[in-house]
Amino acid sequence: MSDTPKLTVPPKNPHNIQATKRYIFNETGNIMVASTELASEQIAESVRDVFAEVSVFFAAMTKAMSTTINPRTRKPYSIYNYNAIRSIIDGSGLFAQVTEEDVEYESDSFGMTFSKELIEAVLGLATGEGELSFASAMVSSIGSAGFKIGSRRDSTDKTVANIIFVCEYLLGMPIVSAIVVRCDTSKHVETFRAGPCVKGSKTSFSMKLHKDTYMFVTPRFIKEYAGDLDSAEADLKFAEFVDFLRDLVENKPNVQVMKDMKGNTAPEALKKDTTYAIMGEFFGDQAGTLKFLNGDGTLHVAQGEWSRDFITFSVSGTQSTLSPIAIFAHGDTTTPLVTTPTAHTIDEGPPHVDGIFHGSSGVSTLQHRKDYTIKGLHFGTSDRAGELSFVNAPSSSTAAIVSDPSNWSDTAVTFQVTGDFSAAGTEKCKIRLTTSDGRHSDSPESVGISTTDEDVDGLPVTEYNCMLRGTDRTMDKCQKVFEYVRRWNVLVIKSCPGGDDFAKKRIKYLGFDDQSGVEGIFEKAFSEYGYEMDVILNTNAECVF
Repeated sequence: MSDTPKLTVPPKNPHNIQATKRYIFNETGNIMVASTELASEQIAESVRDVFAEVSVFFAAMTKAMSTTINPRTRKPYSIYNYNAIRSIIDGSGLFAQVTEEDVEYESDSFGMTFSKELIEAVLGLATGEGELSFASAMVSSIGSAGFKIGSRRDSTDKTVANIIFVCEYLLGMPIVSAIVVRCDTSKHVETFRAGPCVKGSKTSFSMKLHKDTYMFVTPRFIKEYAGDLDSAEADLKFAEFVDFLRDLVENKPNVQVMKDMKGNTAPEALKKDTTYAIMGEFFGDQAGTLKFLNGDGTLHVAQGEWSRDFITFSVSGTQSTLSPIAIFAHGDTTTPLVTTPTAHTIDEGPPHVDGIFHGSSGVSTLQHRKDYTIKGLHFGTSDRAGELSFVNAPSSSTAAIVSDPSNWSDTAVTFQVTGDFSAAGTEKCKIRLTTSDGRHSDSPESVGISTTDEDVDGLPVTEYNCMLRGTDRTMDKCQKVFEYVRRWNVLVIKSCPGGDDFAKKRIKYLGFDDQSGVEGIFEKAFSEYGYEMDVILNTNAECVF
């Protein structure tokens, strides 16, 4: 015997009572508001905002349709054009279909009664003695559009439709749904010709309708315009939203987002072992091709992974130049349907530093004003330059690396060094290359910075004896000045034997033999700290202070 319990109708429970709803339509009948709350002031402000957003969306939708030229008629789309309505429903991402059904409506009524009964049948709403003042105008308008569409011999679009938004406030819960009803005008031309217009005698009508019901989620950004449609009409965001809906009506391809299969936004550098998805609209039913707009990287679309609104792909090859991805229709490789709004490369893997070179020779000691090159792989191009730094430099270090982004390539970076690791000049550190996406690689060997008296690339070296003087002259302040001066990369400072050597130094000035240039650097230091000091320099090799 089966253990599956049988489904039975539960007994009636007097405590389960269906709530009473009150309803009202807007003037055109396209928006219905229903509530279990008897007083409108009991509806929360946030709920009113949600319902008001529906008005703004409907305004944007009708504006987009009525201002978009139908290529078949060379006239603006009718707001009852089913294809235009369906394009917005499918493309906006705001509708989730919950039911669909084919229904047959029969009536022997005419005029206003015919229109009212038809609307009631569509909504599943018995209004009793209530008046639907908009019904006759709505049905007449649909009928007129249907008659025009159905009577055109050259028309391949035989479907007329209407959309009604239903805003419900049920026991404190706001729910917005949309009902779309359509019918084949080629089968009902005479009905549309007569229907709501018959006034003199009874006529029997029979119509086959298709009804789709959707849950509707309002786009958040239009909340700020709810209840103030005039400002929305003139606002750039609203205009952009209308343009977006207009593109949907025209079936214009668009890319909305690109993610990996875990739902993460695709990174700038696409990984070779990851599958990505481009999501949007109107890519075509037949598989086309994907290409980088600029570059040689390859994009692979697997069999069956191309649809009108979803393309999955993987990457291979080399693509170091940032480039958007172009989507080409089936059989076309010259003019893309659309390109991704973001640009990408192909990730070649983490960076790897081979070594540090001066010319073709490896080096272990760096000198000021010399050009060095760090060589390796996967550093990134100049438009994605990273940075160079010393690893674990001493806290007293003034050493720094200077590199221009224009000297940055995927396999080599040119740089110079400034300062030193310490006055003794004996420490060594590795150089770390960090790419723009945060990955790094360290040089295999540590390097030092020379503090010898050696000329740098033939530049003149002038030796000075230096003394600071002034009312602010203290050990701390003088030391701070000398540290500042050393950061200008032109001084090698040595202690002067004897005396207050915190204020008396023997220095070597590299690159210039103009004493005023050296004095100018000290003046910058005094100005930087606001010290009342000056400097005395002489070129005597002996300390004469």
